[in-house]
Amino acid sequence: MEKASTHPSRAQIRANAKVNLVLEVGGLRGDGYHEIASVILPVHFCDSLTIEASQRDEIAVPHYPELENQDNLAWQAVEAFRKATGWQQPVSVKIDKHIWIGAGLGGGSSNAAAALRALKEITGIEIDLSPIAAKIGSDVPAMLFDAPVLARGRGEIVQPLANLSVGASFLIAKPKQTSCPTAWAYQVLDRHRPKGSIEGRAEALAQAIQSINASAELAEHLYNDFDEAITKELQDVAELRDRLYQSGALKVVLTGSGSGQIALFDDELKANRAAESLVDCLTKVARHGN
Repeated sequence: MEKASTHPSRAQIRANAKVNLVLEVGGLRGDGYHEIASVILPVHFCDSLTIEASQRDEIAVPHYPELENQDNLAWQAVEAFRKATGWQQPVSVKIDKHIWIGAGLGGGSSNAAAALRALKEITGIEIDLSPIAAKIGSDVPAMLFDAPVLARGRGEIVQPLANLSVGASFLIAKPKQTSCPTAWAYQVLDRHRPKGSIEGRAEALAQAIQSINASAELAEHLYNDFDEAITKELQDVAELRDRLYQSGALKVVLTGSGSGQIALFDDELKANRAAESLVDCLTKVARHGN
């Protein structure tokens, strides 16, 4: 590892949310994880993470005191970076949080990836962050990229993809009071569908992503193995899905294993109108890309 001669003492990084355009879940592996195949897309819905050299270690998440502890994935990223590099400078971490918790949008994983990128910037240490990210969480390696990726294995095998050529508009929505812990969602999925298999949907989208030039064509690819199981368990999630279709969505799928859903529209105006009608839900119209 090589250190740069000069580097800043403070870094601020945007931590984008993600949506799963495709999420296939296979069987349970020997290590306790499920095999997955997913096309993951970063969207313009983000937290902001700031790390700076400090006199002592501390983490602050305004309005979310329950996240100000060592279980926070961003703080786990700090510790993992230290273990990998030997760098031990105390740091202050601040997360301005906007991404909803428990919605399947990867907020915690995105914060962890942002922390790794910020630490690399501050220290000037030239190191591959992907192996460090994989030790923190399954989604963290994918969140290192500001572009679509194909994620396989338990999520740690990441292949960057070309950006979508179609300017898709996504309405992200979730019931205000409903979140889905990841472990619970997988238990529900295994109960509803004891034998999982990966059928090539993620690979198919990965191969076609650059040639898709219409929202309707993209809609044909959207898929999530959690859809049926979660909507059977959570009535408010199922009802929200119906309302999104009634608002003109081309396709609606869950994102990740959370309670959030992405509704694809062929027009941003339609997406905004749908969001305005869902006053009892959390909504965000978000586009992909940088």
